[in-house]
Amino acid sequence: MIDADLRTRLDTAVLEVVRPVAVGLALLHVVFSFGHISMLDSGARTAVIAVNAIAASVLVGISVVLGRWQPAPRLGPPLAALVTAVAMVSAAAMLVVTRQPEYTTILSLLSIGTGLFLLSTPWLIGVLAVTLVVWTSIALHSRESPLWLFFFFNLVGSIGVGLGAHFVRLRTLMRAERSRREAEQRARELGLSEERYALSVAGANDGVYDWDLVSGAAYFSPRFRAILGLGEHGLPDDPAVVAGRVHPDDAARVRSQIVDHLKGLTPHFEDEFRMMHKDGTYRWVLTRGVTVRDGNGRAVRMAGSMTDMTGRGVFDSLTALPNRTLLLDRLRRVFARSGRHGTRFALLFLDLDRFKIINDSLGHHTGDELLIQVARRLQTAVRASDTVARLGGDEFVIILEDLTGRDVETSIQRVDEEVSGNYRVGDREIFITVSIGAVVDTEHYECAEDILRDADTAMYQAKQGDRAHAIFDVEMREAVRRRLQIESELRRAVETGQFGLAFQPIVDLNDGHVYAVEALSRWHHPQRGWIEPREFIPVMEEIGIIQGFTTWTLVEACLQLVAWDALRDVGSPAVTVNVSGRQIARDHLADEIAAVLDRTGLEPGRLILEITEDAIMERADKAVHTIRALRGLGVRIMMDDFGTGHSSLGALHSLPIDSLKIDHSFISRLSTEPQVAELVRAMIGLGHNLGIKIVAEGIETAEQLALLGGMKCDLGQGNLFGPPGDIGRISTQPLTALAT
Repeated sequence: MIDADLRTRLDTAVLEVVRPVAVGLALLHVVFSFGHISMLDSGARTAVIAVNAIAASVLVGISVVLGRWQPAPRLGPPLAALVTAVAMVSAAAMLVVTRQPEYTTILSLLSIGTGLFLLSTPWLIGVLAVTLVVWTSIALHSRESPLWLFFFFNLVGSIGVGLGAHFVRLRTLMRAERSRREAEQRARELGLSEERYALSVAGANDGVYDWDLVSGAAYFSPRFRAILGLGEHGLPDDPAVVAGRVHPDDAARVRSQIVDHLKGLTPHFEDEFRMMHKDGTYRWVLTRGVTVRDGNGRAVRMAGSMTDMTGRGVFDSLTALPNRTLLLDRLRRVFARSGRHGTRFALLFLDLDRFKIINDSLGHHTGDELLIQVARRLQTAVRASDTVARLGGDEFVIILEDLTGRDVETSIQRVDEEVSGNYRVGDREIFITVSIGAVVDTEHYECAEDILRDADTAMYQAKQGDRAHAIFDVEMREAVRRRLQIESELRRAVETGQFGLAFQPIVDLNDGHVYAVEALSRWHHPQRGWIEPREFIPVMEEIGIIQGFTTWTLVEACLQLVAWDALRDVGSPAVTVNVSGRQIARDHLADEIAAVLDRTGLEPGRLILEITEDAIMERADKAVHTIRALRGLGVRIMMDDFGTGHSSLGALHSLPIDSLKIDHSFISRLSTEPQVAELVRAMIGLGHNLGIKIVAEGIETAEQLALLGGMKCDLGQGNLFGPPGDIGRISTQPLTALAT
């Protein structure tokens, strides 16, 4: 089937052929007439000349019309039919005049063949039908019997030539039409693809660039320029100008990664960095690119996109560092690149020590400013190719890339030295230390998230072990597993009542009487037996169940002391109970203690709350307020672990405390280190000058007891007087004989 468009093209092709054919036939008629004029009489000669002259004039007229006025394509077939008809009429006239069918037939058959070549199918059928009728009639009425056979063979030959030419012409035109349609379809598909690409780029709001590496010229799309705040003429097509807008801290890393990609070391280029906006600020952008190479593998072109990442939720709003989302994305890419190329990297997990205390006591504004300064120091402590990110709160992460020839320990030490130290925030000077966990052996991991998890574990171990940093090993993972198990078992222990109290006497070193008993909590583990508080109290504080446990300890200690009173004939010793730092910072602690005293019936003066030195000093303002409220109830306060914290000896006079407990680490070295003995003597003297009783903790030997007696220490506690146990086993007799 031939559609209208192809039919029009065929008609147009016919028009283009009709003119030269018409001229050719006109010349043929002239030649034919002169070729046979000598064989005719004068009358026939005149008729032949006239017939051929008329036919030639008509044919030439048709060619002139075609050349000058260029009629519509639809007139092509009629004009072709007219040319053929003129030739046939001329041939018929010649037959009548000359009575020589054979010569006339040659001319007419040639005209018919030409017509068959020119005409389209409908016209072709009509011409064939008319011709067949006419010449069959001539052949049958011819007096010479072989003439009809001559006519027939010439007719068949001319029809065959015409049909073949017509078929070839149609086939050629249809092939051309098919090729044209295929080209148009490819053009439409290409246009649609380009339209889709343009829409996708516009929808993604990405800028596009195309860099000709041979000429050095580059194309930057309008969106690319808009990201930088530049108009159409605000950014020349020069890659060097764009490179000059990269932040100085990022430039070396970006340049290195582009060079590596151009060398074929990486399959594509992808990086986040800062670029200068027209207003002078820097915007975070994500840039991607891939190269096109020639037959020799040489990079000749690089094209890609740039996305404005500012405000996309991948950067920390406070420090402008990458947040967890972007960090994990970078870590995954670094991890994948390490696996492909065998490069080494390390991950550092940092946590500021005692930041919560600073944030709570000095305010969030001070804490935020401190975090900003820490972020800046971290960026100066590492190379431009490394990544510094903030996970949230006071947690930071650093990716140290390309460790070839780099000492990780040295890098960690440099980060520690850069971050730890004094900071000036407003009119305050704040001292900060940091705990760092590191994962160095990264090639044994299967995913990036596991690396981050283990770096966090190493940081926790560093913080728990009072070390500046720790490098992860598998034993730490086992420790974390045990820790999680302890958390689960602790919650179950609270629900099932697996806790108990042991009591150890605190003795008056002057007369040997029991001054007080310290209530020491114990966890009766179903498999491990009795577990001391130093193993589970910190875990309770972290998982948030310490408050209920402390209340239970207070109630149980007071009840057992009251019950013990009924068995004693003399004295009314007090009971000391440890209160955590989190408890002392609570606003309603005094009300809770009052409720416990009312419930148990214990006199307020017989309850001594032991609070660690660090808990008091780190929360100084709130602690002092709470302690004064407790003192108002009549409850006494003892500072525990004195000498191991950060308190100023000169500040003791302003603290509303009743007694100090010198840590056992000093008492254990009392008889072997003279310097320690002098320090203990100074502590005792200071306490006496302030009117505060001094308790020596951890007395194990008679020698230690004798030395403390010589220093006029007030009270003592330790296994020399009896290990922790049931309160009913504590002797009611003076223990001064142990001094001998």
